[in-house]
Amino acid sequence: MSEESDSTVDSPEGGRQYQGPAGGDGGRPFFDDSIASGDRIAEIRIWSGSVVDSIQLVLIRGDGSIRTLDRHGGSGGDPSSFSLARGESIVRIWGRCGDLIDKLNIQTSAGKTYTFGGGGGRSTYSFSVPQGQKFDGFWGRSGSLIDALGIIHR
Repeated sequence: MSEESDSTVDSPEGGRQYQGPAGGDGGRPFFDDSIASGDRIAEIRIWSGSVVDSIQLVLIRGDGSIRTLDRHGGSGGDPSSFSLARGESIVRIWGRCGDLIDKLNIQTSAGKTYTFGGGGGRSTYSFSVPQGQKFDGFWGRSGSLIDALGIIHR
């Protein structure tokens, strides 16, 4: 079974569209704050082991200050992060899931791919940012781990 990016839901909140989420029903819903005009995603932080434990975005505001968004998930897992250059953005996520997000791959507009988590999960998922739109954050469900994950774009 594969969950593809055909299921995009429009939101009245600033033209944001939501794909997914893939994964389980545990935890509580989460949504990244909308990224203001002039701000950009500078860093993606992921904590993982055999599954994806938590995820967090770090922004650089238009005035040069740093804004760290909420960390979704728990406090476990090994920390890793990667930075996005100016003009680089997330264009696709995919991986494996069951009741949790077991594996997460993130591809950027520069063609770089980053992989987190393990090899479990009974289903695959894939969500891509449509041409002409911009990645605007993650959404899903989390408790002590990332139960479900999708993308937001506009």
